[in-house]
Amino acid sequence: MGLEQIPQVRRYLKGWPYRTCDATIGGIFMWRDYFSAEFAVEEDTLYFKTNYLDHETAFTPPLGPDRRLGYERIAAYCLEKGLPVRFCTVPVEELEILQEVFGKDRLDMHAERDWSDYLYNSADMACFAGRRFSGQRNNMHKFEKACPNWRFEIIQPENLAAARDFFLAYEGQYAKESDLAREEARKVLEVLEHYEAYGMLGGMLLGEDEVIGMSMGEIIADTLYVHIEKASRRYPGSYQMLVNQFAKAFVTPQVAYVNREEDVGDEGLRTSKLSYHPVALLDKYTVEIR
Repeated sequence: MGLEQIPQVRRYLKGWPYRTCDATIGGIFMWRDYFSAEFAVEEDTLYFKTNYLDHETAFTPPLGPDRRLGYERIAAYCLEKGLPVRFCTVPVEELEILQEVFGKDRLDMHAERDWSDYLYNSADMACFAGRRFSGQRNNMHKFEKACPNWRFEIIQPENLAAARDFFLAYEGQYAKESDLAREEARKVLEVLEHYEAYGMLGGMLLGEDEVIGMSMGEIIADTLYVHIEKASRRYPGSYQMLVNQFAKAFVTPQVAYVNREEDVGDEGLRTSKLSYHPVALLDKYTVEIR
């Protein structure tokens, strides 16, 4: 899969009826190499084959006008190739369709808690109003005190280099050693180097002329997806300010939710994401047909 295929894939994403991050350009292309993703199009339906978490072959739900027929075609393909019929990143609401197609008794399914998406009300992220968010507001006040001349800028071609320089410095200081983290770092650089191809929305938090943090994401239907979120830890409250300012910049009246993606089992991330009071955890299932 190459970036030149983004427009071909993008046209199918608007038909996905759920708010999970796996059916977004960032979710697909930033992780295409990590999961060895391949895709095919047949009769106006998009199919993805991946090597999922256990490095076994699995298919994501088909993206097209008739997902029931799509599942049947995947099953026929697996039978022909001698592969197990296995699906991944299946939203809980989609299980009903799988039960209709294959029969409830044939489904062996389990949720991957580490890969559940955190979904928030967009107004909460843009305002941090009420007692629930007093901690976030207090941290933002700390940031304003430590960095009184801060500002937030939309990422554009003329300041992309500054965003890239910030991320390289961030990685030099805070890089994690897991394969997942290293792949994320590679793909963040790819997004910055091919920003127009990805079609991301982005913003940077600055103090004076120093970049302190950056976020990037995309909007599909009523949801703003946050794919990248990095901030310097030298300034208390930098993350809270970045979360808030990114939402303020890109939440429109049509955007009801913000998806800040998974915690991938990182306890620090889990604690942080829960502290923003998600309205839902979007569980995703791995399903094997017996």
